[in-house]
Amino acid sequence: SLSLKDKCEVRNMMETRKKILHVIYSLARGGTETYMMRLIEQTQGDYENIVLYYDGENSWNDDLGRLGAKVIKLQNGKLKRLRDLRKIIQEEKADTVYSYTYFNSAWVMLAAFSAGVKKRIVHSHRIKTDGKRNRLKSITSKAIISLVATDKLACSEAAGKSLFFGKKITVIQNGFDVEKYTYSEGKRAQIRKKYAISDDCKVIGMIGWINHNKNQRFVIEVLKRLLSDGLGCKLLLVGKGDGKEDVELKKLCKEEELTDKVIFAGMVDNPQDYYSAFDILLMPSKWEAFPYVALEAQANGLPVVASTGVTEKAKINDNFRRLSLGEGVGKWAQVVCEMAGKRVEPNEKINDYSTERMMKEVRGIYEK
Repeated sequence: SLSLKDKCEVRNMMETRKKILHVIYSLARGGTETYMMRLIEQTQGDYENIVLYYDGENSWNDDLGRLGAKVIKLQNGKLKRLRDLRKIIQEEKADTVYSYTYFNSAWVMLAAFSAGVKKRIVHSHRIKTDGKRNRLKSITSKAIISLVATDKLACSEAAGKSLFFGKKITVIQNGFDVEKYTYSEGKRAQIRKKYAISDDCKVIGMIGWINHNKNQRFVIEVLKRLLSDGLGCKLLLVGKGDGKEDVELKKLCKEEELTDKVIFAGMVDNPQDYYSAFDILLMPSKWEAFPYVALEAQANGLPVVASTGVTEKAKINDNFRRLSLGEGVGKWAQVVCEMAGKRVEPNEKINDYSTERMMKEVRGIYEK
């Protein structure tokens, strides 16, 4: 047990730690949420982390509890009540407010500014919004964010331009534990056994939300072409949708008589192991900023075929290829046949995306 002196020192340290209030749309297991969790994990001893979210369930509850982060959910589910936001910011005595909520960051920044918070960070992880949005509202939001935020961060130049006006934008490359994604024969055998996948079956993999943008329906069409051409293969989908998307995609598979060829793994706690089970990763997204999945797959040496909606800068290894969706299902199927199973040793450039490098940049911003 700690002595009275040690307890006092721990209490004093806790009291002097700066408070970072992270504001995020949801706590699902997506790319933006993963980035935030890595920040919290790397700074738990130096900063007091508080997470404010306003939609869905908390998929990171156990992890956040382990890291000692406080979690608050907005009861009304809306960020557009400045009074509520300001009240929370003031009650938590936040030293820094860090927003990941894209255009809604305008509301977060106004609340933080009116609450007297001096460090106000907005991070863009997107390059386009789903659906239609009033152009005037978009411009107004960008103007507010650009004016009020003290630090404008983005995962890529395109993501920065989509949310901020001006040139003072800091690009923070996505960071992750590269070693964690190293190819493993053991993990490959374990995952394939779990889903009763034979050794000679080519596994096409996708990891991410099941939605219109990620474009799983296109991959279903590619799968149909591959099967008609005689390739023994299956599609393994890791991730889920909002419920409706999952149901519709499963219905489509049933209609196309592909139920035994498409595996819906849902949300998993060990996505890093699935890359070893895949023979190729497909990313036919309509748009992406700078996806973690592309980097993680290449750390595994896995072949990747991505749409031109995925930035060219995501290419690290030679077995990464970009195709336009307009080139059609036939071309995608042909390239899958050419590349499936052809792993490579990861390029040393992958180490530029380590967690350590990312955290060095973020810490500099925290302390600036």
